[in-house]
Amino acid sequence: MCWLRAWSHILLPVFLSVALIQLIFNLSDHKTKTHHHWKRKIEAKYVEKEEDEICWISNIME
Repeated sequence: MCWLRAWSHILLPVFLSVALIQLIFNLSDHKTKTHHHWKRKIEAKYVEKEEDEICWISNIME
């Protein structure tokens, strides 16, 4: 059983490190996706607002 304890001392930190690295990558990827999602929403609102202003100005000019 001594060999089992020796392997667990080696493999447990390796598996925990891999799990932690995967968790960090997943959180970072999610943050990036969320950031791009909100950026697209803000840009769409800005374009919509500009179109409304152009439409409003063209209505005044008529």
